[in-house]
Amino acid sequence: MTCRVSLLQDNRPKAPVSCSDCGARDLEVFYTSKEQRSHLCPTCFQARSARRTAKEVEG
Repeated sequence: MTCRVSLLQDNRPKAPVSCSDCGARDLEVFYTSKEQRSHLCPTCFQARSARRTAKEVEG
């Protein structure tokens, strides 16, 4: 899985983002898979990175 990091910075209402691995809700910082369209919290992304099942790509 290749992911991009996102940070919600403005005050516009948005749909809540949840981690597809652990279920953490209302994430302000998260990683999004381009292929699977799923989101990971930073902790789950780091765990997947350690197992080499996810990597961060440049914007």
